[in-house]
Amino acid sequence: MSEQGNLSKIMITVLILVLLLLVLSGTTGAADDLTPDAAPMIYWTDRELGTVMRANLDGSGMETLLQIDPFENPRGLTLDMRSETIYFISDEGGGTRRINRMDLDGGNLQEVISDYLQIRYPNQVAVDPLLNQLVWTDSGRDGIGRSNFDGSEMSYQLIPGPEEGSGMALDRARRKLYWTSYGSIFRSNLDGSEVQGFPFYAPGPGYSIMPVGVAVDEAAAKLYYTTATRDFGQAYAIVRANLDGTDPVTIIPDSDGRSAGIALDVFAGKMYWTVGHVAPKIMRANLDGSSPEVLVSGLSGPLDLDLDLVNGRIYWTDWVSRSILSADIDGGPAEEVVNTAPYRPRYLALDISAGKISWTSDSGPQVWQANLDGSGFAPLIGGDGQNTRGIVLDHRSGQLFWSNATAEAVSRADRTGGPLEDIIIRRLDDPQGVVVNEITGQMYWVDFEQDRILRANPFGSHFQELINEGMDLPTSMALDPWARKMYWADVGMRQIGRANLDGSEAEVLLSSADGLNKPAHVALDLTADKMYWSDHGRNTINRANLDGSGMETVISSGVEVPSGLALSLPPAEIWFSYLPVQY
Repeated sequence: MSEQGNLSKIMITVLILVLLLLVLSGTTGAADDLTPDAAPMIYWTDRELGTVMRANLDGSGMETLLQIDPFENPRGLTLDMRSETIYFISDEGGGTRRINRMDLDGGNLQEVISDYLQIRYPNQVAVDPLLNQLVWTDSGRDGIGRSNFDGSEMSYQLIPGPEEGSGMALDRARRKLYWTSYGSIFRSNLDGSEVQGFPFYAPGPGYSIMPVGVAVDEAAAKLYYTTATRDFGQAYAIVRANLDGTDPVTIIPDSDGRSAGIALDVFAGKMYWTVGHVAPKIMRANLDGSSPEVLVSGLSGPLDLDLDLVNGRIYWTDWVSRSILSADIDGGPAEEVVNTAPYRPRYLALDISAGKISWTSDSGPQVWQANLDGSGFAPLIGGDGQNTRGIVLDHRSGQLFWSNATAEAVSRADRTGGPLEDIIIRRLDDPQGVVVNEITGQMYWVDFEQDRILRANPFGSHFQELINEGMDLPTSMALDPWARKMYWADVGMRQIGRANLDGSEAEVLLSSADGLNKPAHVALDLTADKMYWSDHGRNTINRANLDGSGMETVISSGVEVPSGLALSLPPAEIWFSYLPVQY
């Protein structure tokens, strides 16, 4: 390396060190502007009392900020000290869950997200200060949700197993697999590695939207996807975006019906899609959404489609008539190719060189296959009662990829029928206690059912299991990014533990021998070298030094089931950009 290059590296390193020293010494001045006048306090929710409460760090001056019905189960509280805002989770009638916000004094209560179709059972919310977003764990979805502070651009990460949606597409040039699930779009390498979820654009306010069908324009590096209301209602739109989901543009605006399948003929500059409700039909438009036209009408329930560009034909599944049909690529009468009864076909993929159609169904074997003329109809990949969805063929490797909602997996096999391999399976089982590393932007959380600690970069890349032993029902976490330490509370083991951020050197700081009963939520005061935690078994809030010494009870009365716990400490200001890190 040249002398000039070495000098540049040294200067950059020195600059970063200087900035870190400024942050640690508090001389940036920015934190002072954002720090509230009041002294730091403890904030918590009480699920039994239905309250949001606060007190001084020594337990004095306890007051109730919000009183709601205990059945609303307030929990998962966190603070954003930059905006001096409390975020917490609650329930309401009909199974709807809410993420709420209010001022530090309890005023200006607002709902951020309130939709039982979007969030199932969130249990902890956190603030990502680098991407300026909310992050939450959702036990009902077994995943991690993310949105802007106003609830917009919501997506779920780290739940690659398919559910609603489950369209699938290949980027053969870049060797990437895309699929839709849980109101998000995911992609991975063809071996299932590097799973990444990213937000999708939800056109049309006022209702819950999910992506369904997906297609890739490899030459233009663009992603196309259909959207539908999550209640399977009567509206759809088509969106085009970059391959990472950025810069979305609605090219077919809010329209009558419900669209699912989408296919592209990039050579002719055309896209094709199905409309399954309100005059079901097959439609076509230019790739920019202009000149839409109806090609085939009078159908029962078209779902997915694929193009035979060699012979100039469209093939599609019809879940109502339980059949696969075909028509000329420029339109014309529909012809039944295969009657799939009693099974309902869902998604299909054409193998023109082999003269085959492969498709998935709502039950029975995982994958079916027939010749292009409908003959030779038989199961290709077995399995009883399987609900399989999106399917694509990689012509280069000769492999079929499909999503299996029953097994919550993405699978692949040779196009002749084997061997079967699940390349992606559901990764999480009851995630809780999410926190964000304010330096690296990485998410850390506990898996309550699988007794482990995990981390990933935002949107799910670099997924890692850090600790998978010595735990029994971990519930929450807290980070000391400067000392590169993580802390957690474990209800089953009745312990508070600590380890390095990579999971090494795990140790027990406090246990039942120290009087812990059911430690639930932990928070850190790094300025005073203190940790705080709530204990459901003792109905107390406690604190100790970061090494576990000097334990004392701060609050022992006026609380029943203290849950979400946070401290109103001045925010640290990080004066450099987010950079994904893999340790």
